[in-house]
Amino acid sequence: MKRIHFLLTAWMLIVPATFFAQQASRLTLSADPLEAGQTITVTYDAKGGPLGGESHVYGFAYTYDDYKWHIHDVALSNGGDNTWKGSFNVPADCGLVAFKFQASLSEYPDTVDNNDNQGYIYMVGDAEKKPARGAQLAWGLLRKPSLHCGVEGYFGQGFQEISDEAVMMWLDKETKMFPAEGHKFFNAMKAVFRHLYGEKAEGGIRYLVGVLEAEPNKTDEDVYNIWSTYQFDLKDKAKADSVMKAFAAVKPYSMLNRRENAGKLYQLQGEEFYRAADEFRKNYPFREWLKNPDPQGFAYANFYSALERNLYKDKQYDKMLEVMDEGAFSTIADVYMHGPLWLIQKAPTDPKEYVDISRKMIDRMLGKVGENIDYYGRSRTDAQMREAQQKTLDYYLCVQAEIFQRSERWQDAVDYMDKVAEGERFKQYPAGNQAYVVSLERLGRGDDAIRALKSAAAAAQMTPLLIEKLQGYYNALTDKPAKSFDEYLSSLKSEEAKAMMMAHVREGLVDEPFTPFNLQKHNEKGTVSSASFHKDDIVVLDFWATWCAPCIAALAGMQLAVDKYADDEHVKFYFVQTQDTPGGAVDRVWARGKYHNMQVLYDQNKSASSKGYNKVYSDMFKGTSGIPQKAVLKGGRIRYRAEGYGGSPSGLMDEISAVIEILKKEK
Repeated sequence: MKRIHFLLTAWMLIVPATFFAQQASRLTLSADPLEAGQTITVTYDAKGGPLGGESHVYGFAYTYDDYKWHIHDVALSNGGDNTWKGSFNVPADCGLVAFKFQASLSEYPDTVDNNDNQGYIYMVGDAEKKPARGAQLAWGLLRKPSLHCGVEGYFGQGFQEISDEAVMMWLDKETKMFPAEGHKFFNAMKAVFRHLYGEKAEGGIRYLVGVLEAEPNKTDEDVYNIWSTYQFDLKDKAKADSVMKAFAAVKPYSMLNRRENAGKLYQLQGEEFYRAADEFRKNYPFREWLKNPDPQGFAYANFYSALERNLYKDKQYDKMLEVMDEGAFSTIADVYMHGPLWLIQKAPTDPKEYVDISRKMIDRMLGKVGENIDYYGRSRTDAQMREAQQKTLDYYLCVQAEIFQRSERWQDAVDYMDKVAEGERFKQYPAGNQAYVVSLERLGRGDDAIRALKSAAAAAQMTPLLIEKLQGYYNALTDKPAKSFDEYLSSLKSEEAKAMMMAHVREGLVDEPFTPFNLQKHNEKGTVSSASFHKDDIVVLDFWATWCAPCIAALAGMQLAVDKYADDEHVKFYFVQTQDTPGGAVDRVWARGKYHNMQVLYDQNKSASSKGYNKVYSDMFKGTSGIPQKAVLKGGRIRYRAEGYGGSPSGLMDEISAVIEILKKEK
């Protein structure tokens, strides 16, 4: 794009002729300025910064390589005195490096050091100490987050981005210094034009795409950008279609054609779909794409997810496993979630019917942990991807343990739970903990079962059966370690679990009025009126519906809470059926769960002509329609609200109990 810089205007701004390096006292590099291809030592001094005193610091480097952003781990070791050291290889085609440090691998960390929102940013030079390709453009794009052409989330709230004139100046500098590279930052130019001129940018964008069309030896990405510009920016579908047809005749297996053919697949069904899918795999091999990924990898994500789900549904398991072998961890996890996990948690299907295929799916996920495949661009480092995959896999391993246990494969249940690191094993899934304990008992490993029970209690991830089993062991003790079982159970909980639960409870504490109500009882004559509550009564309202799976899953934990306070006349529980037809399947739900002493009430109509039974719910939970919801009342006021279900029956019992005890202590 040699002529494109004539379109750009150079602003007369006072800027140094040499390239920049962002100097900061907490970060020191062994080389400054940086050169592409060199290995540097990174020294980060956390003292006085937001990460001072952290037990571990993680480093990240964002690089602009050949006009594309990438993210890398910077492995740091503690050098003592709050100083962290590591090394980093500057990529060969790199134009700019921006460092960031945080206290965890999370993509959304609580604590970050990005040089007090100024950035640890370094331009890269060539052998002659001149800005490398992309250096000046990246410098401008990174500091203009509103363009969405930099690193999303690098700067925090309050960041003062550079002016439109400044970013245009950096774009102009890049274009003049490297005019032949313009096609590589074509989309950045479009973004700048749109930002500066809004609806009036069409003329400039039309000129840009015309210049790109005139370029000889266009790449696949160039052609895709031409088509996309006509299709979406200029709304010229006829021209976009002509681009599509012209290039398809010259290069039938291009990135643009891949997108088009992937979209056509979803209009097919049955054997016709499978034949077309095999043809797609042959013409656009995924593993070849991985060698040089382009920005349109999402076509593979959609394709593999749809193909693997269909093969699973049609029980073509051998073909499904073959496809999974060539794909990524994420699509296997997706099929497992919508297949075996859904069946074991929500369907009456005998797990023996799918235990073998679910095991093979888990085994394939185990083999792909650490493989950093991101269909949407490399947005996670290797360490971040591994951690995310491991978290998913840990949960699924515990689900698989339940599948094994309910299939009477006790040793498999234990073996697969043991694949989860001991420190994380019992934090994942209460039903998995139950499967582990039951399987250990069936294998005659009673002592190990007791240890597992205590670990599950420490993590506050207990089912009613596990509490019953632990109580049985406790009652058999001759020298009891506490006055009561409840005190013993509480003593087992880790300080971390207690602190997390109390922090959650404090977030939900409120003191707000509610509109008085009078609700009809299920299967009984009469109503329950809020006017009848004594000023010292603590009233727990669980808003639920028969169609809501999380609501029904949470009932086991609520039963534990009901049983705990069964003898307390000032603690009352009511289960308000909302957003649902009164009555309905309530009796079937209660019979299946063997729930008792749990009074169901019907929410009220909003008006005489309304069919929406959500009047009380809407009054207490404004601005949402999600359930389950809990409201705890005292003294004519709402004192606590909580939405959703975390998955642990004992955890829910602990939460409700903590709220009740807090309110009891109030004068």
